[in-house]
Amino acid sequence: MTGPTHHFSFLVLFLASLLAGSPQAVAGEDEADIFAVLRAMNRALEEATYRGILVHVHDREMDAIEIVHQGGPGGRERLFSLTGEPREVIRGPRGVTCILPRQRTIMVDHSLPQGPAGEGLTAAPERLGSHYRFRTEGSDRVAGLDALVIVIEPRDPYRYGHRFWVDARTHLPLRSELFTLDGRLLARLMYASIEYLEHLPDEAFAPRLTGEGFRTLRNRPVEHPVEQDGRPQGTYRPAVRIRWVPPGFLRTAHRWHGMPMSESMVEHLLYSDGLASFSIYVEQGPSAGTRHLEGTAAMGSVHASGRRLGSLHVTVVGEVPAATVERVAASIEPESVP
Repeated sequence: MTGPTHHFSFLVLFLASLLAGSPQAVAGEDEADIFAVLRAMNRALEEATYRGILVHVHDREMDAIEIVHQGGPGGRERLFSLTGEPREVIRGPRGVTCILPRQRTIMVDHSLPQGPAGEGLTAAPERLGSHYRFRTEGSDRVAGLDALVIVIEPRDPYRYGHRFWVDARTHLPLRSELFTLDGRLLARLMYASIEYLEHLPDEAFAPRLTGEGFRTLRNRPVEHPVEQDGRPQGTYRPAVRIRWVPPGFLRTAHRWHGMPMSESMVEHLLYSDGLASFSIYVEQGPSAGTRHLEGTAAMGSVHASGRRLGSLHVTVVGEVPAATVERVAASIEPESVP
């Protein structure tokens, strides 16, 4: 996968939502209680401070990740791969830094998605009921801690389902699974160990990889604000018109920015239903010799679909089914100029 999706190849390791579960469903669980747990989980993702070891299982592979997370205002996070090629992500209020030794590159980005510790519901659980079903699967243990198991099942084939193991005491998600509409498991992310802390020293967030002699790629996006219903504010319009998005998905961000490993400026539109999300990248007049995705590609649970549109190239990418990105991409057409 090339072009706009290139930098996702490293970050997908950290983008899975945190989920998982036990097979015995609990009858009569009140949906309001489930929503209360999910709201508490979102707060814990923002406020908890901890360090631990995450295990990510996907595509018949297993990766281990060291995570250090400081919650609260000005929260910070450091992720370091413990298996395979050394890689590191450091996230703070001023952006995200990715250190990639194999590419001898440091990427500094002010618009990249959050890591697993910051990935939760972006809408109130009550607003998701039209597109997801909620239930519990009793209790379980993860990393030696008691957990409540909550399942969020998709009502249509345009999004994935999630299963969360939520710490019964702190409400932090300790394990997660991503699955298809028919229940096929796509990915699992869980803590093998975790330690809750009051505070972490600055040195805990210092990079373990020096990056000495690496090139640095910086991205400072230009934001275009959007209304709550996804419409852009003011008179600015995107370069393309999106004729179809899945029910429940609204535009939540709109920006211009450079892309890693490319000199081109790209228009970026982000859509979310409050749990799942996908991005649309529009590159105007791609430079000669630049390779772009044509057709559909998969990387674990992340799918991308790209196509040329006159002088434009569009790519749709997200942790959603292939049919979703393909249908969105096929619906895109150039915006007419008045």
